[in-house]
Amino acid sequence: MCLILIYFVSHLYKTRFESLQLYTFVPSIIMMLVAILLPLFSSLFNGNYLNTTSEGEYRSFCKALLLMPIISSCIFTINKKNILANIFLISIFCLSLIFIFRYLVLGEVRDYDLRPLLNIKNGDPNILSTYFTAAIPFTVYFYRTNVNRSRKLGYLLMCLMFVACTFLNQSRMGLITLAISMLLILLLLPWKINKSALLVFFFITSVAVLYLFGAKILIRFSHMTDTSNQDRMKTLLAGLYTFMKAPLFGVGWNNSSAYFYKFAGYPAFQSEISPYEVHDTALKILSELGIFGLTYYVGVISIIARKLVLYARFDKELSRLMLIALSSLTLNSLTISIGYKDIYILFLIVIFTLANTNNKKSIERVWAL
Repeated sequence: MCLILIYFVSHLYKTRFESLQLYTFVPSIIMMLVAILLPLFSSLFNGNYLNTTSEGEYRSFCKALLLMPIISSCIFTINKKNILANIFLISIFCLSLIFIFRYLVLGEVRDYDLRPLLNIKNGDPNILSTYFTAAIPFTVYFYRTNVNRSRKLGYLLMCLMFVACTFLNQSRMGLITLAISMLLILLLLPWKINKSALLVFFFITSVAVLYLFGAKILIRFSHMTDTSNQDRMKTLLAGLYTFMKAPLFGVGWNNSSAYFYKFAGYPAFQSEISPYEVHDTALKILSELGIFGLTYYVGVISIIARKLVLYARFDKELSRLMLIALSSLTLNSLTISIGYKDIYILFLIVIFTLANTNNKKSIERVWAL
């Protein structure tokens, strides 16, 4: 976030605000304001008197959203998509280095299965896997569009790092998403070598990786009926019951977990244990922000997807890779609650702004719904 702000301020200093145009701000400002106000309306409806504003996650959520018009304007006015996308990609790469250090060197793991669990914000292994798998299409795009060999090597190393971190996190949905993303990249992009050879290479590599490093991962996949999966299903049922309690505006920001033990059928003595969140992003938004919140969320994802499809007329390869990145985020969101996370919001903002051109008429065509 800091790098993006510094870059934007330096640009404004150079141009003295002369090139900023209002049409680049309005759509992103409207989307930003609606996202910020929905949790406040839900808070007021539930009699919480705007206590949501005191939560750290909500403040981080708002800070990430405030970058939306800034990033959009910066990309439109100075035609520097690659620079800002690279800044974001480097940030995710730094996160992967932090993950490697804290997991392999400091040994930050969960007590009962020794999976990584970093004592930092966004330190859950499932959330980290979401970020790493969604960043892979970015590295592929820059690898294929760069002619400088040293830069191509750098992007290749980034991609391998993200793949390795996904395996180390042992997230089941993360690994499924990784496999689907890599297959889509192999099938949808033009390659100089035969695609059948690529698929065979992909298969052999996958088998080799699983043979060498996948024992723990295979054990986790072979125990799909363990307690964690049962509890996840109960969170989904609790989310549905919570939605029925307050269908319009929901029960309020991060309040659905308070109803978990009530609807999951657990004994009363467990009520003081930290309750589970609803393990599905859309369902959590539905239960906490109601129909209005879910409509907004689905609408935003749909608008981004549509803009990416339309952007294929300008850059087919970027359009396809960003659709893969968006699909990766969406697939992972089916089993975790990630809709309020600041890095997830930044992913959506960067993908959203990359699917635009610098030509005003082109922007208006892409924005036409």
